[in-house]
Amino acid sequence: MSKASTTVLIQSHLESLPAHTMQCFQLPSAVATNIDRVSREFFWKKNNTEKGLLLVAWDKICQPKQNGGIGLRKTVAVNRAYQSKLAWKILTNQDSIWVRIMRKKYLRHHDFLNTQIKQGDSVVWTNIMKCRELIRQGLIRTVGDGTNISFWQDNWIENKNLLDLLEIEDDDTVDLELKVSDFIEDNNLISGMDISSTFIYGTTILSKKLLAYLSQSPKRLVLLELE
Repeated sequence: MSKASTTVLIQSHLESLPAHTMQCFQLPSAVATNIDRVSREFFWKKNNTEKGLLLVAWDKICQPKQNGGIGLRKTVAVNRAYQSKLAWKILTNQDSIWVRIMRKKYLRHHDFLNTQIKQGDSVVWTNIMKCRELIRQGLIRTVGDGTNISFWQDNWIENKNLLDLLEIEDDDTVDLELKVSDFIEDNNLISGMDISSTFIYGTTILSKKLLAYLSQSPKRLVLLELE
């Protein structure tokens, strides 16, 4: 059997069999490792009796085709993608019955990205909550009234928060409770210097690219260099 045929069989059978379970639960690491082992051995196997030589690292084989791999996927990565899809659904699909039930049970008046995991939370919900950091890496908030956007900790200027953009390592120098709405007046973000005098406690931060203010609309942000 050719390697192309083997690849198709792995994708259509070995990768798809645990798909439903992985959409709901995070597999134990031993189970995920065992699934990868079965796929790897089947890929390199010559026949029913000979295992064959492992000529290329499995990590490289599981890379996308444009990166030199053949498109197979490691179980842990697929499992995390499925779980992150549920987390994304909670963030974006407010009309879903399932999302409304989960929000009513676990969030109520709390924000999904900032709420804490509590004792007694279900295994499914806990695993979904663990995907938030991955989602944050590619998430940029759209600024409306700013009441639900953390000024320092949410990504609302770029796909990084202000703590990372300004390389602020000491959280004690800023007020983490501040919201973007605290600096919006008449649908405009107040000027950079007004903001800096209000909540920046460290003088070295003033020389960095701090923030944007609204030039034309609440959704158009332009980074300014403070003089």
